[in-house]
Amino acid sequence: DLMRRESIKQESSLKMDRPKRAKMSQKVENDISDSDDLAWPKYAGGGSGGCSKGTRAPKKIKKAAGTGDTDMPSHDALVSRCARGDLESLLLGKILDGTSTSISDILALLPEVKQTNKPPPAVVVNKGKERVGTGRFDALDEEVLLAIMSRIPFLYRLACTTSVCKPWRSLRDHISLWTEVKVTGSVGSFVEYRLNKSETNPAVGCSGKGVERLVEWLPRLNAVTKLDLVSKDCMPPDAVKKVLANFCNLTSLSLRGKKVSNAVLKAFAQGNKAAALTELILADKEDYFRGCDWATQKEVHNLIKSAPLLEVLALPSVLPFDGIHNATKEARKGGQSLIRRLTIHGLPGFEGTSWTDIARMGTTFPELESLSLNTIGMPTWGLGLDDHIVNFPILSAMPRLRTLHIMSCISYSGHHFSSDRLNKMIKCLLAACPVLEDLKIVHGQQSISSFDRKNGMKVESFPEPGDAFLDLPRTLRCLRLQDMILLPEHFNEMPFLTSVTLINCGEVLYPCLQ
Repeated sequence: DLMRRESIKQESSLKMDRPKRAKMSQKVENDISDSDDLAWPKYAGGGSGGCSKGTRAPKKIKKAAGTGDTDMPSHDALVSRCARGDLESLLLGKILDGTSTSISDILALLPEVKQTNKPPPAVVVNKGKERVGTGRFDALDEEVLLAIMSRIPFLYRLACTTSVCKPWRSLRDHISLWTEVKVTGSVGSFVEYRLNKSETNPAVGCSGKGVERLVEWLPRLNAVTKLDLVSKDCMPPDAVKKVLANFCNLTSLSLRGKKVSNAVLKAFAQGNKAAALTELILADKEDYFRGCDWATQKEVHNLIKSAPLLEVLALPSVLPFDGIHNATKEARKGGQSLIRRLTIHGLPGFEGTSWTDIARMGTTFPELESLSLNTIGMPTWGLGLDDHIVNFPILSAMPRLRTLHIMSCISYSGHHFSSDRLNKMIKCLLAACPVLEDLKIVHGQQSISSFDRKNGMKVESFPEPGDAFLDLPRTLRCLRLQDMILLPEHFNEMPFLTSVTLINCGEVLYPCLQ
């Protein structure tokens, strides 16, 4: 190529006539045709790539049949296909021998497939043999690999099976790995492997069509026992209903999002599909507005009525407690409820559970072991905890309750508890729960608008619990308190505690808790 450019440069400088220029171009091409440069153009001369006037194109030399030179890649391409270690060994050997490197030496380093530009023959992608060709994973026993896969979230398990390597595609045939499905709405028609670092068990992002494709990929739908589905604007109710129609043996169902409509709950309640449910989640503790409060109370109650084996129940706080009580009782044909874990989610400081309902928890759910409430005691909404009330109703005993979480004691714009009220509330709770192991009480903070602040309104001081914590149950292991004033005299020695968390509880040190 450099020789060609030099010849063109000489042509322009000497302004040679047309026959002389053609003669020089022919001479240059004849010299290059004897060299190893395969990239030299077949036609040389002035103009736009064609032959100049009075000059004929050189005759093409026919290649011998079977040589494969027509498919020979460039020298740069051949060198790039060689392994670096092989090239270094070749160069070192040539230096020691005092010889030069030729193209034949480069070709000797490459397999026959890489010596030409011909595409490799098509290979049908199959599952392949297990435990072969997976690198260090070849040393793992299949049972060990299945144990590892069963302990990672559904998102990573699906990615490993479909996108890592051919041998791992056989993991799809192991039904035990696909008993749990966790999906959230996402834009697009394909399955998306979303990674949210804040979630310990991230979900697979799917649109309406994407979730249908995922359901078709699952090896056996009857083996799926746990479904967690968060619908969004991109997942219409019809797609949610189609997904639920494929699962008949669910024992755990979590439905959240705006598209969980009345039609979705009604479709699932029909056909006796909820008969085996032991866990029903219709509320989200991380995002209140993803809860299932768009569905009417009637459809939620009908779903609960069709699930007589329920043990875990999470509902939005907008549902009345009486309706939940009646639905669980009807599901058991008047028998005793099996609910062990009850969670009432909602925006802390807004919809709450009345103290009257809390007082009936022990008789309504005698098997209750875990209770989590977003808000209790909302005097501005007339729930029976006004300032003039001194005595709290006595709670029915909850002899099996081991976990009690109260996320807020006051309403969003309500007044702080008095120290006397907080003291009596805590005493009532502890008296009804003799075997508590995990106790969390958040008093909450009063919210004041900027207008009220300008008018001189200030946030009220936090209450003190008094002697409410002096006689904690000996079974208690974890204590978490927030938004209250705590002093050393409020506690006795508590060697049975293994974890204590105090948030916004004053600046006093607590040597008895260290």
